[in-house]
Amino acid sequence: MTDSKRKVTALLMQPMGRDGAMIYRVYWQDESGREKNYTVDSDEFWQIHDAAGQPSYTEPGYWTYEVAQ
Repeated sequence: MTDSKRKVTALLMQPMGRDGAMIYRVYWQDESGREKNYTVDSDEFWQIHDAAGQPSYTEPGYWTYEVAQ
């Protein structure tokens, strides 16, 4: 993530469609506190995952992160 105002709030990976292709989604909070999301490829997803640090909650394919207010 190149924008320093983006704070990751959650990461999600899940199979989509009949073929079960994985979709990788990054959720983030903008400067006004609104949650937004975008889709990335698997390489970028794992880079963001590694850089995000310790999640506050996790389950298979889903991680959430605390955002300082």
